[in-house]
Amino acid sequence: MRGDLDHANKILSSIPKAQYNSVAHFLESRGMLEEALEIATDADYKFDLAVQLGKLDVAKAIAIEAQSESKWKQLGELAMSTGKLEMAEECLLQAKDLSGLLLLYSSLRDAEGIEKLASLAKEHGKNNVAFLCLFM
Repeated sequence: MRGDLDHANKILSSIPKAQYNSVAHFLESRGMLEEALEIATDADYKFDLAVQLGKLDVAKAIAIEAQSESKWKQLGELAMSTGKLEMAEECLLQAKDLSGLLLLYSSLRDAEGIEKLASLAKEHGKNNVAFLCLFM
């Protein structure tokens, strides 16, 4: 509370691990997101903190473990908005977000990517995306 992080770290070792998420929520409410991320134990909460902080590598590691399409999609959109296009492509492929991939490939004028996406869209029965890819 008083900004004495050294003393707080000493006290943290006496707190049961089951209470770490509560401590992380408290730290988040105080604007100490970095510290909350270090302490959080719940993967979903940790993912949300990593996204808020823009720590894409931490969020990606959690998404790999969770294998959640929604996490991959959220991470892909964040990667695209921050200019990490290779990571965005990987995440959107994992999320099976064909519309996002269409946006990415068409923006990059990636003809090879659009051809691959057309095949992928056909496989998944997304005829509207397949048609647009083939049309381009």
